[in-house]
Amino acid sequence: MIFPEKQNELLLCIGETILGIPAENLGDDFIQEINRYVGLLDDYLIKDLKNLVTMFGSRAMVFMRLFKFKKFVGLSPTDRLRYVKSWGTSRIPLLRTGYTALRSLCGWAYYSNDDHGEELGHLGKTIGREKETPTLLSPQFYPNSPLARGDMK
Repeated sequence: MIFPEKQNELLLCIGETILGIPAENLGDDFIQEINRYVGLLDDYLIKDLKNLVTMFGSRAMVFMRLFKFKKFVGLSPTDRLRYVKSWGTSRIPLLRTGYTALRSLCGWAYYSNDDHGEELGHLGKTIGREKETPTLLSPQFYPNSPLARGDMK
């Protein structure tokens, strides 16, 4: 495990707030996928992501953004959302970048699971199914396009 087990609750709270999906629906798969994905990165990126998650959940950062001396996991859902939005809209570029990294990590961890990817129209494994995979010319993506209808020659 890349992230220590004591940070599982924090990772689930971050995922719940950013994705809008209850923590119980994210579950262990979400945590495992985060650890798997982060484990594939270079050591310096792993260290940076671990520091980002720790900093994001800290009382000091919450206090700086919301003036409440609580950890992120101790905030109400409304305050969590305000806190996350304050990172995403901050005038400090490092906080905006941190928000983008966390949002990307959460989205990747949730939607890379085949069960959840269906919500986005993810086709699952496509190797060996190339002819079934829609392209940009498919009516599925652009139903009104003359290319998709085959009108253009």
